[in-house]
Order: sequence, then C-alpha cells, then structure tokens
Amino acid sequence: MTWAAGEVIAGKYRLDRPLGEGGMGTVWRAVHVTLGQPVALKALDVSGPRADAARRRFLREARVAAKVRHRHLVYVNDFGETEDGAPFMAMELLEGQTLAERLVGGPTLTVGELLRIAEGCLAGLAAVHEAGIVHRDLKPQNVFLARDAEGEIPKLLDFGLSLGADGGEGRVTREGAIVGTLEYLSPEQARAQPDVDARSDLYAMGALLYEALSGEPPFTAATPADLLVAILHEEPVPLVAVRPELGEPLSAVVMRALSRDPAARFAGARQMREALTDALARFPEAAAEPLPETFEALRRASAVDITAPSDIRPTRRPDRRLLLAAGAVAVLAPALACAGWAIGQLFVAAPISPTTAPVVRAAPDAGPPGPVHVELDRVVEGAVVLVDGEPSPSGTSLELPRDGQVHTIEVRLSGFLPWRVGHVALADARYAVTLEPGSTEEMTRQIERLRNRARDAFAHHRYGEAAAAYEEATRASPGDARMWSGLGAARLANGEASEAVAAYRRALALDPGSARSHLALARALDAAGDAEGARAELDEALRLEPDNAEALRLRTP
Repeated sequence: MTWAAGEVIAGKYRLDRPLGEGGMGTVWRAVHVTLGQPVALKALDVSGPRADAARRRFLREARVAAKVRHRHLVYVNDFGETEDGAPFMAMELLEGQTLAERLVGGPTLTVGELLRIAEGCLAGLAAVHEAGIVHRDLKPQNVFLARDAEGEIPKLLDFGLSLGADGGEGRVTREGAIVGTLEYLSPEQARAQPDVDARSDLYAMGALLYEALSGEPPFTAATPADLLVAILHEEPVPLVAVRPELGEPLSAVVMRALSRDPAARFAGARQMREALTDALARFPEAAAEPLPETFEALRRASAVDITAPSDIRPTRRPDRRLLLAAGAVAVLAPALACAGWAIGQLFVAAPISPTTAPVVRAAPDAGPPGPVHVELDRVVEGAVVLVDGEPSPSGTSLELPRDGQVHTIEVRLSGFLPWRVGHVALADARYAVTLEPGSTEEMTRQIERLRNRARDAFAHHRYGEAAAAYEEATRASPGDARMWSGLGAARLANGEASEAVAAYRRALALDPGSARSHLALARALDAAGDAEGARAELDEALRLEPDNAEALRLRTP
C-alpha cells in the first residue's frame, strides 16, 4: 500500500503528511475535503499471510472506539475502505507524545503529575470496563499525552487486542494464546486463561506505575521465558523498599494492583483511582518527588513483534508484544494441542545466564496420561535441584503433574549463577545443565532480591515464605552470615525453634563476634527449652557488648 501527499482517500480525505508506519499499515495526517477538519487517517495493509486476523483486529479497534466515547479515549470519526479495499479509520488528530516517550526523553515528570495521568487513564478504563471490554495491552506506549489549550490530557490507545467481557464477538486471538506486552502481563494473561477480566488491566496499570515510579518494571530477566516464570511465581520487591521517600500509602496501592491473585486487587478502575487520590492525600510530600531520569527497560524495548498486527501510532518506538505463534519461543497452554501443535517439540528453556542455553531433546509426543518425566543431565555433585522452589525429592529424575502449567526447575551451586528452566508439563524432556560462574555484582543483586522478598514476607507475617526466601539465599551464598541470621529469625517467628537454633549457629560460625547473633541464638535456645544454653549465649553477647540493653534486660533475674 503506497500513499502520496495530496492523494484523496475514499473521496473525502486529502493526505497531508505521514505520521507513522508499521509492518501492517500506516498513519497519515489528512484533512476532510468538505469540512476542512484535520484527522489522523490510519489504514491497514491487507496483503500478507496475516491479513484476515489483522483486518478483524482493526475492525475490533474501531468498534471499541465507536462504542465507548470518553475524554480519555481517542475518538474515531469514520471507518471505511480505500479504493483498493484496504480498511481505514479516521481518528481525532492529537498533538503530543506517548507516556513512554515522555519517561525516556523528558522533561521529567513529578509523582503528582504521573498520578494525574494515571487517574485519567483509570477514568478511561472504567468507562471501557463498564462497556464489557478489557484492553489487555495497557502500557506506557499506549498512553498518549495529548496537548491542547488547557494543557495535557492522557488518552488510551490501541484496542486492537481488546476482549469483550463475554468472550463472544471480538475474540480474534486463538484460544490458549498469550496476548499482551511481556513486561505488563498479568499472571492470568501469562497462563493464557480464557476468563481474563478487567482486573488484568488493573495489574497492567500497577506495572506501569511501578516502572514509572522506580525506573524498572516489577520484574526483569535475561530472557522472555525467565520473565514469564517470574510473573507466574515471584513477588516484586515492594515499591517502598525501592523508593522509601514515596511513602507506604502509594506503595500499598501499586503493590495491591500487582497482586498475583485477581481477587486481591481492586474491584474496579474507579476504586483504584480513588485509592491513588487517597494515598497522595495521606502522604502529600510524595507529590513533588521527581520520577527517575533513566528508564533502561523502555529504552531497550525490543524491535521484534511476533503478534499480528503490528502497532501503528505516531511514535516510532517499537514495542515488545508477546503472542505465542509458530516458530516463537513458546510458553504453551493445553488448548494449543487442539490446534495441531507438536506439543512434545516445544519447551521453555531459559537459564538465568543469557549466554548458556540448555540442550533439549524433546520427546516425540505428549505421551500417555500420568506424570511428566524430566531428566537433568550433567548436574555436578553438591548442586541443589529445586522444583517450584522446593527441593526435589528424586534428585535429577523429576516427576511433574501433567497439568499443562509452567513448572520452574532450578539447579543451584554456591559460587555459580543459578540455572533455571520453565518446563510446560505436557511432555517428557531431558535437559543438559550448564552452570556458569557468577560475578560478584550478579550474585549481590540476586542475594538482595531474595533478601527484599524475605523482608516483605516477614513484614506481612508470612514467616514460612520469608524462611523459604532466606533459605534460597543461603544456598546461593552460604558464606553470608546475614542470610543465616535472617533464616533463624524467620524460623523462630514461624514456631520452628530447633531450626532457628541451627540457622543462628551457622551465622555465628561465620561471624562469631556478632553480639546481635549471640542474643538471637539465646532467644532461640530459650524457645527450644535450653535455658542453660540461652544464659551462656547472653553472657557472650554481654562480653562482646557490655552495654547491650536487650541482653542486660534478659539476663536480669
């Protein structure tokens, strides 16, 4: 499809100049020849193997815009076909930039300005949701900051991947396909669940806010498969731990939106909007805080688009959208088996190190009912094998339930980067494990991530979860006394006094001069019923710190 300035489309729109283009079409500034009204004319290239699906999405986007009229949505004034049969839509012409462009290129926003943008987006989402529509691809690239005489107004873009809440007309993606943009996928989108609802958009809004406020998305990983595993199984570091100056109220709103369980999120966009307003009222000093100046994840947005169709918008920055299609690195849902996929040939293979890929020899078919068998080759002596965070009872010969879910298999050894694979439990497989020495910087980041996860769990009284995170940290860095002390505290809080004693003894073996650890061990020994041992540890704590008030209080009869 080739257009030229001055050409008249459908007998009523004279082309002025191109605004943007993508792999599936183009956007031009045009003028209605009768009314003189400037518009953005968006047209679709109908050639190519994905033309039918692209046409359906294009029509879906136009119908959504026509169905819901709101000041925070882009208006579509007309829809039709060109003389050569290409569909087009005439939209309101906007001047401005996307939120992604503002975050990356400046000028720097304040927290208060960002929250006003978010409140506008949530108002638009509320209108969309009330019409029974789920956006499914909310992200900074799809928030346009339109300039007018009164300032800036945020508008939501691109409903090409939207879904009717009833799952009927408008479902233009395959059943079981993962649809959306990787960094902003909700866990239910990552699982390709068919019942994705409006709360998935609230998760995406939480991810957008987390990234804008902290400078990084809630999860980062070396590979797309690693990122999907993190979304499905991990918790992001609390926002207040990353930027404490923003206060707990705002962090609580963002982290609630990022809950893995949709039921734990806000009931709707209006409720989340009210919560943001209330958070700022409770901690007003956050409003003047500037956003970070660096957004590396947005700068690194991949140019590879494996959906149909590509985005077309004024910005030329490509986005990273994920729809699992033939030939792509895939996370599979069971429904794909019905579409003729060779399930046994496709696995997520994603070691944390980006330079070492596991050797995968796939089974020829999905196999009979029963457990899925996974064999790990070349696992060195002393390494620990984990399945979904729990030690494997069968070593390197694993049995997984044949449930079609992604199960995280990890191999850990002190001094090495963890090896990880997300295996879809539909077929047997064999992986060759290669461990790479970890750099000090990489290991430090890993330990701090686990420590933050443990602290967050501890703060919310999830002591078993905190203990699991600290235990993982001790496996990754067995020489770190802080991690053993943290494990002891979590075990003691969880009522596991004997295990707490063992953890504190490991900490003291590494750092015998820590009065704090001797005091903690005294508490654990007392809880375990060893009063004599507790007194001895109190004496040692006082020898090291004679003015330790807590030890003096406990030692006083």
